[in-house]
Amino acid sequence: MAATAAGPATRHPKTGERRKFRRPLQLDCLPLAMLDRIRAERAAGRSWAEIEQRSPQWPEWEQAGPEALACFPHRRLPHSSLQRWHDLRVEQVRHEQQKQSLAAHAIAERLAGHGFSGLDDAVKKCPGRSRIRAHGERRRQG
Repeated sequence: MAATAAGPATRHPKTGERRKFRRPLQLDCLPLAMLDRIRAERAAGRSWAEIEQRSPQWPEWEQAGPEALACFPHRRLPHSSLQRWHDLRVEQVRHEQQKQSLAAHAIAERLAGHGFSGLDDAVKKCPGRSRIRAHGERRRQG
């Protein structure tokens, strides 16, 4: 990456790449009904360009507040913004949840492989340990 006279060149994250900092996206100012509509349109197999073309006629714009209307004065949702929002807020979240689920299943399988002897004692002691840990955390915060 070449540096410019203004400073080092910055690169925007590509699809599938996480951002270094979580900043709000322009589409985050839309009401939930519109975000659900975007998800539904995409799930129905529409391309980002088709969603962009159809977006000005959506009845959900009537529910949009002044902030959303200021962000999108022509009521057209750009395909690039749609694609980036979906990647960050839907696809990457789904991918992370799947990764965590696989890790949890692997831990459960490992634990199941060791057997369950003494489970009654462990179950009895667990709530007490949780309370002690929570109390200790509150004391550190307070």
